[in-house]
Amino acid sequence: MKTPEKKGQSTSPEKIEVEFTNAYYLKGLKLEQVNTDEQTAKKILNSNVTERKFKTSEELAGIVLNNGKALFGEQTYLLDCAEKSSLVFPGGFIPHGILFDNREKDKPKLFFIEVMLAKESMVDLFKRMTSIFYFFRNQENTNLFLTTLDNAISRNIGWRNKLKPLFEEKLPTEFLQSLLSRKPGILLVQDSFKDELKPFMETYTETWGKMIKPISFRKFEVGDDSLLTMVPTFHNLTAKADKKDKVVKVTEDDHLQGVSETVRDIFLLMKTELLKVDSSLEFRVKGHYISMRKDRNIAFFQLGKKKLSIVIANPEKGMREQIKHHAVRTIADSVKKFWNGNENCFTAVIERKEHLDEVVNLLKKLAGVNKVNGNGATNQAEGGGKKETKETPKPKPKVKQNKSDKKPQPKKK
Repeated sequence: MKTPEKKGQSTSPEKIEVEFTNAYYLKGLKLEQVNTDEQTAKKILNSNVTERKFKTSEELAGIVLNNGKALFGEQTYLLDCAEKSSLVFPGGFIPHGILFDNREKDKPKLFFIEVMLAKESMVDLFKRMTSIFYFFRNQENTNLFLTTLDNAISRNIGWRNKLKPLFEEKLPTEFLQSLLSRKPGILLVQDSFKDELKPFMETYTETWGKMIKPISFRKFEVGDDSLLTMVPTFHNLTAKADKKDKVVKVTEDDHLQGVSETVRDIFLLMKTELLKVDSSLEFRVKGHYISMRKDRNIAFFQLGKKKLSIVIANPEKGMREQIKHHAVRTIADSVKKFWNGNENCFTAVIERKEHLDEVVNLLKKLAGVNKVNGNGATNQAEGGGKKETKETPKPKPKVKQNKSDKKPQPKKK
């Protein structure tokens, strides 16, 4: 590859270096894999590198749909749904493409290809994704989708020939039925990752979090060459999801692995402070969180790479006044059921060590460690604290004594 070298060139070297390890020469609409070792990648970074933006989502979609096997692997089969009049699914949904993943022959998977640019509005994407999630909630709609796809394949000779290795000795309908025994995934192809997606993927874990797989494509001029980068690879994207299902976190150290030093310090500082005032608090490790208990679940700690999310089992009303320096997020009713059926809960998101006392003090109140001054935590704290339950029996003997002393009382009158 001919690329003039320039010393002192600095264009986000770390980020680009990672991306260039999975790069393709772009020649028209066709891609050719760039085999780069570490030394070659560094050479590219020292060249005159300029990023070129995609003008439209159709430009990016054209590159992806014309290079299915190069991008996703030899055992995948990609159908281009650009001819929208030939295939309209129930509800009016028309994806850019449909990808059949046959790397595991006993468990084939189906993915929709959705393409959008960062400059485009998220509103349309939310509507489209919600319609897909809703549609595949029941078997009747899944059967309707299967029939529509089966009819489209039978009418399209090119599609039939392309998918023939998939079917082998099975009828297309039989293969599609086994394929759709698992919910389809959605490959969200973008020119950059959109931060607006993160809250949805972290909150709606069974839909946005499980079904959507974001992939970022970027285009560069490197000397005389045009390069396209893809992050992550399709293999890494699907392998990462499989790994999450198989690896079970059984210790606190498992949850602390891979998180930033800031997140680690925040969790350990909060835990130390809470145990300091009440050693009876329990921190129970679960696969996806660490719960804090005292007779009941009080909070659920989710340790992410850059932030700590705490689902707090308490009504959200009045919490924004108590937690002023950290983000407070409302949880959808359907998601609340996941947290041990807690009807009243919300999420506090902590990304820095400052003002931790706001959240720590609230957790103390809910555990009955501190007295509560009439805020939303009052009822919850009274039911969960052991100190208060020890004090409540004291007035009972006095009531009994008053009953037994009724005879001498009239003398005072």
